[in-house]
Amino acid sequence: MDKLTLGGKNFALTTTALAFMQTAYAMLEKLTAIAGDNIIISGCEVTDTSAASGYMVLNGILMPFSGGTITENVKIVTTTETVTVNTGTYVKTSYSAEFGTSVTESENVAWADIVSINSITDLMTRLDEVKDLAYQNETDILALEEDLEAKADKSNVLELDNEEEFIPEDDYHPATKVYVDTVGAQAGLKLMLGASISSAGSATKVRGSLSVSATRNSSGYFTITHNLGSTDYIVIANTVGSSIGTGSENSTAKIAAIEKSSNSFGIVIADDNERDDFDFEFSLFQFTID
Repeated sequence: MDKLTLGGKNFALTTTALAFMQTAYAMLEKLTAIAGDNIIISGCEVTDTSAASGYMVLNGILMPFSGGTITENVKIVTTTETVTVNTGTYVKTSYSAEFGTSVTESENVAWADIVSINSITDLMTRLDEVKDLAYQNETDILALEEDLEAKADKSNVLELDNEEEFIPEDDYHPATKVYVDTVGAQAGLKLMLGASISSAGSATKVRGSLSVSATRNSSGYFTITHNLGSTDYIVIANTVGSSIGTGSENSTAKIAAIEKSSNSFGIVIADDNERDDFDFEFSLFQFTID
């Protein structure tokens, strides 16, 4: 910043010296730009609907502010005065601010846009607090990063709310329910019917949707009719009930499924010596091969 060095004696106050001082004042005013164009320097405290007097920088100009009832705008009041000194003149320009709206749009600043700034001491204190918080956050973030490293990558897992098709390709890939339901219905064994048959030839369905009936052809021989329409099935049957004897003649009961076709199969039951009628049950499993 420029400096005016004075001698040991008085000197005449000239316009040159005054211009030098005016320039110095203007340079000091420019320091306010550090905080912004429209700021409160001091005072202007708000109480209810009023603001106290103080000092502001509006449009980059430092000026006093006369308080009052808060309105939407603060207007800049520019006052000029021409003063005659001997044969010359000078113009004095003063700036002030007050609540209200000027007819000149550029002289109006919205009250809501005028910012109150903290002192440098307050800012330094807050910076120290922020630094401490940043250090703590850094510690917390590092701890979170360690936890995240132990978690599976989102792109490498199937989420519980997943709605996109996923087809497993390797041995240990996960499988979705819709995949299991679809593929499981197309391959492997599928229980179609569970039924119990009395020695008289009547059938009682235990489970499943397949239509089934039983006919007793002769002693120990039954025909089971169904509407599967395919020979891709297997039958598992066994004897049940109290009708099975326990003497030496029939201590061992044997049962076999025979004559399998697309809509029927036979069941043969025998004891140690001959065919005999026992109550029995069976399950039919359908299977397909891709």
